[in-house]
Amino acid sequence: MNKIFTIARREFLSRVQKKTFLLTTILVPVLLFGFYALMIYFSVSGESNVKVAIVDKANLFNGKLQNSNKDVAFTFVNIDTTSLRKSIEKEEYNGYVYVPQDFDVSAHQPLIYRSDKSVGIMTQDKIEKELNNALEAKRLLPLHLSSGQMDSLKAHNEIKFTTFRGSNDSAQVSYVVGMITGFLIYIILFIYGSMVMRGVMEEKVNRIHAAFELSAFNEIYCYGDSGGDRPMLGLATISFYKPFR
Repeated sequence: MNKIFTIARREFLSRVQKKTFLLTTILVPVLLFGFYALMIYFSVSGESNVKVAIVDKANLFNGKLQNSNKDVAFTFVNIDTTSLRKSIEKEEYNGYVYVPQDFDVSAHQPLIYRSDKSVGIMTQDKIEKELNNALEAKRLLPLHLSSGQMDSLKAHNEIKFTTFRGSNDSAQVSYVVGMITGFLIYIILFIYGSMVMRGVMEEKVNRIHAAFELSAFNEIYCYGDSGGDRPMLGLATISFYKPFR
């Protein structure tokens, strides 16, 4: 136990005095933490005062959409999508939802929110909630419905989010980025562990050099029984290695 403590102590002191220790042990975790924090912030954070234009060709909402969320404002417009995209580029709106003329509210067809920039998860949730509430109210207009029909009518429509460039906003993207980042963390820890292990393997060599002037000897015998002894065996003119079992 004393030998293990001595090796660990010397290894720690030798590593602390190197710049690579500060870089690997302190700076890298801080950078990784900052990267994770920024990734989570930009993927989850919601915007305020989001302006959504609705092109309702089916007259589904009758020009009205009750909004319970102050962060999202819906405006009904009757212009073509090309002009609407230009308005979004001018930041008059954040995005738009197009309701086609043949849209069937009872068929649970998806609506697509299009924007120039990616939408945060919280903003997506706000927009999706408001639109689904309005669609649910339309489906519940008929009276004397059975419980099965009520459950069917309450089923939410899928609200898809996409940019003008065609990229879909999805939590799966953040999941993949998180998996890749986790793998990078594993690689960094593996490399750091290898550095520490290499230092432990070189400890015997360092102690031999500190105790003896090897150039004064014509023959040097070394005996080893583990992989950690191989650097020491490299010092010998005659070495013996037998794995410990």
